[in-house]
Amino acid sequence: MNRRGAPYAQSPIPVAGRKTSERGASSGRWRAVLETELKFQIDEACAARLIERLSLDAAGRRRRLRTVYYDTPDGALAEAGFVLRVRHDGKKHVQTVKQASLDGGALRRGEWEVEVGGEAVDLKAARKTPLKPWLKAATAAALGPVFVVDVERAKCDLQRDGGVVEVALDRGEVRTGERSAPIHELELELKSGPASTLFDLARELMAEFPLNLAFISKAERGRLLMAQDAGAVAHAKSHVLKPDASAAHAFRIIANGALEQAASNAALLRAGQGAEALHQTRVGLRRLRSVLTLFRPMLADGRFDAVAAELRWLAKALDDARDLDVFLAAAFRPTPADGADEPGFDAFVAALRAAHAKAYARAVAAIDSDRCRLLFLDTLAWIDTGPWCESRALDAVHWRGRPIKALANELLQARWRKLIKKGRGLSTLSPADRHKLRIAGKKLRYAAGFFGSLYPAKGQKRFGKAAAELQDALGALTDIAAGRTLMERVTLAIGDPLASSDAPPPAFAAGRLTGHREADEARALKAALRAFKRFEAVDRFW
Repeated sequence: MNRRGAPYAQSPIPVAGRKTSERGASSGRWRAVLETELKFQIDEACAARLIERLSLDAAGRRRRLRTVYYDTPDGALAEAGFVLRVRHDGKKHVQTVKQASLDGGALRRGEWEVEVGGEAVDLKAARKTPLKPWLKAATAAALGPVFVVDVERAKCDLQRDGGVVEVALDRGEVRTGERSAPIHELELELKSGPASTLFDLARELMAEFPLNLAFISKAERGRLLMAQDAGAVAHAKSHVLKPDASAAHAFRIIANGALEQAASNAALLRAGQGAEALHQTRVGLRRLRSVLTLFRPMLADGRFDAVAAELRWLAKALDDARDLDVFLAAAFRPTPADGADEPGFDAFVAALRAAHAKAYARAVAAIDSDRCRLLFLDTLAWIDTGPWCESRALDAVHWRGRPIKALANELLQARWRKLIKKGRGLSTLSPADRHKLRIAGKKLRYAAGFFGSLYPAKGQKRFGKAAAELQDALGALTDIAAGRTLMERVTLAIGDPLASSDAPPPAFAAGRLTGHREADEARALKAALRAFKRFEAVDRFW
């Protein structure tokens, strides 16, 4: 579900419902359709059970698909938010152009199809789609196959009250050069009816099978494989907002991007990746919670509190593992001044390692739970089709239609004022209040990132640098306070059993380390005060 935020060409795609239109093309007829779908990653065991459950072994329900994807060597089409491919299903070749959603939703993509004579791209037909502005002579001449997807597809249509959903299960691989990666994917595509039909079926299947919501398309898998980044963590993606876009449109783009970041990294954490995957999962969750708070007057629809509470639960389930990651990055390389040569220090580090392993086990268990899977699905449904979309409350109606540039100015100013007010008392704040100040700083930085495309880049650079320095300085204070709490918890948990009878207990080493961290805290506070003064003086870009 590619949402790069590239400028959109004019197109016949509606922004709601599902309609198709046909027009003549050079080698057949092309079909424009608003594709509304959900994707899920599954494993081989789950795939086998789904095939049996949905009777996908029945005659005529399986076929081989070979799809060749085209782009320029520098990925010009992907950068513009398009996919160009030719698929052979054993009977015919179909050329498809796909474009990201026009309304900011994560469910919908524009899709244009035309039957062609072979595996080669039909440029004349492609120019009858919104891809035309990008197919200048130089780009067209540079187009070539970049990767291939070979899968066995089993599919059927399921009737549900009010609609029909096509269920497609793909098993195979993506290849580029000598590299390949497996594909196990379930796709639910709405053929007719309201979006609720799609989500209801997804929940029904999720109650029986471990379906993990996926935002990555086969095209994106291929591009990652080409770049040898197939397992790389997902960072926040940039997006482009038009100044006159509605607040509702902007919210969907921003919120879906944050949800994608959280869900994509959660998949990596589930697969066994460690610290960076966990960190970026938390970043995605924080960004999502931040945008919910930012747009709250528009979103107060009776579902807001439940969604926010579940996101808070998942973020909290990852906190201990992240705190230990940060603490151990320093504690594993202590100096004698930190107490590394103290009796009991080795036992204390062993206890930290044990606590770290347990925290990760809890984090992965939360990510791999049915509760988390349902949370991602329900949050996606709420962002794209929740009651807030049609609420008649005055605040909601007013916010939904407001141009995002004007609203962004107000929101950024409000968050800046809140941060400055809190920060002027920094020298006397308690550790808990410093943490709240850091959170206020994060919310401002996230908001600046959300709305960055609305403002000139030049003005944002100095502001961003000052905000990052303040965030790092406040983060150092928070890490010290969190480390102190962690040491106290670990010391209480292990007591004396890990220490031998002729050596001081681990608590002795922990106390020595705590003392040195308090000296670090004084230096970090001075650095934070200097960073705050620089930040307060920097020009705002909005």
